[in-house]
Amino acid sequence: MNILIVDDEKLAVEVIKNMIQWESYGIEEVYTAYSMKQAVEAMERHQISILLCDIEMPKGSGLEVAAWIQEQKLDIKIIFLTSHAVFQYASQAIKYGVSDYLLKPVVPEELEQAIQLASEKIQLHKQIEQNEKYASYWNSGKTIMQQDFWKSYLSGGKEYKNLQSMSKKIDIDAEPGTVYYPILLYWSRKKNRGTVWDDEIIEFSIRNIVSEVLFGKMQNGNFVLLRNNCILAVYPMQKETRLWMREKCKMMLDRCGEYLSFCNISCYVTGDTPFEKLKEAVDMLIETEEEDILKENRVIMAQQDKEVFQYKKPDMEPWVNGLFDKSQVKVLKEIQKYLEEVGVVYHADSKALGQFQHDFLQELYIVLERKGIYAHSVLSSPQMLESFNRASRSIADMVNWVSDLSDSLVQYDYKKEKTPDMIKEIKVFIEENSGEEISRNDLAAKVFLHPDYLSRIFKEQMGMSLSDFIIQVRIDKAKVLLQKTDDRISDISAKVGYPNTAYFTKLFKRATGMTPKEFRKA
Repeated sequence: MNILIVDDEKLAVEVIKNMIQWESYGIEEVYTAYSMKQAVEAMERHQISILLCDIEMPKGSGLEVAAWIQEQKLDIKIIFLTSHAVFQYASQAIKYGVSDYLLKPVVPEELEQAIQLASEKIQLHKQIEQNEKYASYWNSGKTIMQQDFWKSYLSGGKEYKNLQSMSKKIDIDAEPGTVYYPILLYWSRKKNRGTVWDDEIIEFSIRNIVSEVLFGKMQNGNFVLLRNNCILAVYPMQKETRLWMREKCKMMLDRCGEYLSFCNISCYVTGDTPFEKLKEAVDMLIETEEEDILKENRVIMAQQDKEVFQYKKPDMEPWVNGLFDKSQVKVLKEIQKYLEEVGVVYHADSKALGQFQHDFLQELYIVLERKGIYAHSVLSSPQMLESFNRASRSIADMVNWVSDLSDSLVQYDYKKEKTPDMIKEIKVFIEENSGEEISRNDLAAKVFLHPDYLSRIFKEQMGMSLSDFIIQVRIDKAKVLLQKTDDRISDISAKVGYPNTAYFTKLFKRATGMTPKEFRKA
């Protein structure tokens, strides 16, 4: 792999070039450029894998370089450098699929982490290309029939006699007493660990690893995709002991951790199971997986009799308030510590996580109402809705939800800091739509603020209320129409948003000391 460092400041390029041991990350050559033109020339001459580029450059910005890479359809991982944490830069960086976004001056540890992540993405992409060569294996007729057999049996869709007849044709032993070892694997992506792999490639890789450890070769017919992120492996037992199989499962997780470091993978087992009781055992595995809130790379033995955890609401008020007073990192650590304690020590389940989430939301609503913030302005984005729906699946998902909530509140504060811009936006909207019906609620919704809060900040900024400003704009527009047109006063009244001419005349006289007719004559 080769890297290209681009910055219009030559000293900055030299500092970064000598900052870390590039060869430790598989970097063979380090190229440099001091403008967009030089960067483009370097990428045309050399095979560049990673671009480390400043955003603010006078002769073509880093964003323009990223756009050029996208247009050329080059497979280059981009890491942006900038001196300013500008939200617009971050949003455009996401648009161009940028691998990372670092603030100057760059800290060696942050740069190393970014290079490591970019390097992993490149290696993963190479593995994808290799895996795709073998993807056609899934179209094997026998494999599909074996998978259909297991799906039918586990869903209770076919009678036992029909299944036995079917099993003999596809090399599955369905005789009573035949021992199987069902293994349920659940995987999820780690937060902030990007990967170019889609779900199908990840599932293919997990099956590949499990097959290699259990069967010594690809054995796709013994796998069933129960739902997204949840795979069942049905292993025909011979003389292996339960302890030996658990060691095999640990080996599978270690191998998955090596090749799929961007995922958490958990393994759920029950032990030796006769074929006729396999459905019952799999149902117990599914229940165990759904109740497990840790989901952190471990082997879990399903149990029929489990102690029920009695959930008690913790003191959440300091956590919720902390999300508003710049203590987000501390809050996330405390919540994670609490959840891990109830998960590990007290064996809390997904039901307890759901109760925790509802209580947390209740506390949040109280604070939002006190601050005059509509809940939908911070909770209704697609990312927040997806995060909310996943939160009770695991501790990691719950912490991710609180983290996403924290980010949403930060973005809301960012918008609030742009109050002058929002007031300008409101003024322009009123001026352009003065002839239409304008309500305070409509204006507040436009900038995602509570109507009371918008009214307060508008008066602070403008020295007059929203309603008075709307009247002023309409009266000013009416003055122009009265002076420059021969339109009837009733028509002018309607054009400036007052269908009732008498009411318009009353407001006009209050503002100017004259009726519209007197104003026109004057």
